[in-house]
Amino acid sequence: MSEKRVSQLSIPVAQVPWIGPHQTVEEAVLRLAEQGPEGFLLVVSRDGRRREILGSLGLGEVLRRMEPSETAGGDIPIFWQGQFQDQARQVFRLPVEEVMSPLEHALNRGSTLMEALHLMNRKDARLLIVMQGEEVVGMLPRSLLLEELVAAVRPSAA
Repeated sequence: MSEKRVSQLSIPVAQVPWIGPHQTVEEAVLRLAEQGPEGFLLVVSRDGRRREILGSLGLGEVLRRMEPSETAGGDIPIFWQGQFQDQARQVFRLPVEEVMSPLEHALNRGSTLMEALHLMNRKDARLLIVMQGEEVVGMLPRSLLLEELVAAVRPSAA
C-alpha cells in the first residue's frame, strides 16, 4: 500500500482564501469567522496580475497580538479584568501585515505525508507551502492531517 502524497491532500492555491497586507485585522477576523477555528488566510500582495504570498493569518496570530507584550508569558495581572474588548479593538485597527506570520516552510507536491509531518513537527509549522518546481501550487494545513489519522484508526473505512 503506497502512502498518499502531499498533492492528494493539499488545498490548491487558487482555492485558498486570501487578504491583502494593508487590509485591517478586523476585516481578516470577519473572514476567518466564516472558516472556523482552524481556518487561515494567505496574505497576498498584488501588483497588477502578479501575486506574491507574504504570509498567513489565523486565529493564533490575532490572539497572540492581543496580549500586551510586557506581560506575555507571565502571571495574569489583576488589571486585565475587562481588557479583552479593548485589546481586540486595538488589534482590529492594525494592518494584516503587522500581525501575519511569514510562510517559511515548503515541500514538493510529490513529498509523502510523513515528510510533511516531519517538517511540521521540526519547524512547529501549522501550514506548509506546496511547490511544483518554482511555482506555489497549494497549501497543506496541519488540520488536514486529521482525516488521515482517522483513516489510520479505521483502515477498513478507507
